[in-house]
Amino acid sequence: MPFQAFFSWKPWGIALCYAMLFLISDAYSLPYSQEVLSDNPITYWRLGESSGTTVVDQKGLNNATYQGSPTLGISGSNPYDTDTAASFGSTNTQYVIKNPFNSFPGTAITAEFWIKSSNTSTAGTPLSYAVTGMDNEFLLYDYNNLSFYIGGPAISSGVAINDGQWNHIVVTWRSSDGALVMYKNGTAVFSINHQAGYTIKSGGSLILAQEQDGVGGSLDAGQRVIGALDEVAIYNYTLSSDRVLSHYNATMNVPEPSSILLSIIAILGSFWAVQKNR
Repeated sequence: MPFQAFFSWKPWGIALCYAMLFLISDAYSLPYSQEVLSDNPITYWRLGESSGTTVVDQKGLNNATYQGSPTLGISGSNPYDTDTAASFGSTNTQYVIKNPFNSFPGTAITAEFWIKSSNTSTAGTPLSYAVTGMDNEFLLYDYNNLSFYIGGPAISSGVAINDGQWNHIVVTWRSSDGALVMYKNGTAVFSINHQAGYTIKSGGSLILAQEQDGVGGSLDAGQRVIGALDEVAIYNYTLSSDRVLSHYNATMNVPEPSSILLSIIAILGSFWAVQKNR
């Protein structure tokens, strides 16, 4: 009888069931979007819209706007997620804009995104933040050699991110000591101290895929991204190296199944163990 079987488990059979459940769970990870949201970004644009002009902020705070009709609904960066990405650059006026961005971080920031491009003809700009009087207030510039502008002065990393593959890019900076770190695909590839003591001004304009030479405009076609962007997140603190790696690894592993599915697997395993003990 099935119910009798449940109450006649032997210790080794029960242990085997728990071992099976542990091994199954260990083979999975949280979905990428859950990893990001668990670290509480102030803005998270997945760029997964299939139509329209609204870029939805997963935090519900900073919806942005698609300009120039970029191509939506293309295959995204994560093979285990059906959420899509957006492609830019087929015209000179395709970008995402949030203006004004009133909660932009001041003394510590992390910018995270996925990018895919094989273009070398433009100085593709993934992210440009400008304020009145300073168009390069916070700028990630040129995917041939990613450079970082904070309050005007620039530092070049010497790292290219336009190899034709999806690349996970994270840039962290804090004012207290100027520590700036760039991560590519989960690994720190560049670090330096830059603009210690500076405070990034809030209330400016944030643009993706174009470089703005004035607040909200004055775009240079030679500095546009020709390629795709996905999963853009902004944080008001610096992500740790462990968390950056966890985000990247979330796209390398099969997403974690639901608790219901794990329970079904455990029950089926339990029946098998009981039968072996009979």
